[in-house]
Amino acid sequence: MLIREDRCTGCGNCLASCPVACISIKDSKAVIDHDNCIECGLCYRLTICPADAFARETEPDSRKTVKATLSDPLTEYGVTGITGRGTEEMKTNDVTEKIGYGEVGICVDVGRPNVGTFLADVEKLVMALAPLLKEKGYWFEQDNPVTSFIQDRVTGKFHPHILDIRVMSAIIEFRIPLDSLVQVVNLLEEESQNVNTVFTIGVIERISESEEIVSKKILEKNGYRISERGKINLGLGKRI
Repeated sequence: MLIREDRCTGCGNCLASCPVACISIKDSKAVIDHDNCIECGLCYRLTICPADAFARETEPDSRKTVKATLSDPLTEYGVTGITGRGTEEMKTNDVTEKIGYGEVGICVDVGRPNVGTFLADVEKLVMALAPLLKEKGYWFEQDNPVTSFIQDRVTGKFHPHILDIRVMSAIIEFRIPLDSLVQVVNLLEEESQNVNTVFTIGVIERISESEEIVSKKILEKNGYRISERGKINLGLGKRI
């Protein structure tokens, strides 16, 4: 993001719009801390500036493109051609059928507004999960920005030059056999002690005609508290 100094009046209206507090007033002008800016575009999209001083860069560098991909839901990631942090595949599984019976989809949502996350912390979680996924014959969702950051498919290690990039949040997506669910959640709980951010774990299951949510029973039996959320396709999409 850019601020056109010739328009800025230093009114300060924009300060509260930044979810990571990287806008300040210096010498009666708004200034962006570009090292910590996550390129979410809220200062621009909210049209909160009475002088219309905010502008998008026409040719952002690769680091800013990564930031915008994981922070601005309207940004399309060039590698996957998908808008936003995740793929939607898990949320529309009754159409795509990527997750089969006996499997669960996992989405680890790393970071939050006002907290954010560095990609170094996302890498730690990916590297913790990678050996288990390889062992089970699975891998991370291909059409996801986070998966494209992986340099080493054995260890899950990211490209080193992006580790210090700060973003709003990132979603790690993958499938796993249902009988490995507790192992995954236990592993992530252990790894939570090694990251300097927050994350939630979403579990997506394809429900059989019995309408039994097996994953919920398994997790509750192992002492985990569940918050249920329903994503139901209304027949507006069809498999091709």
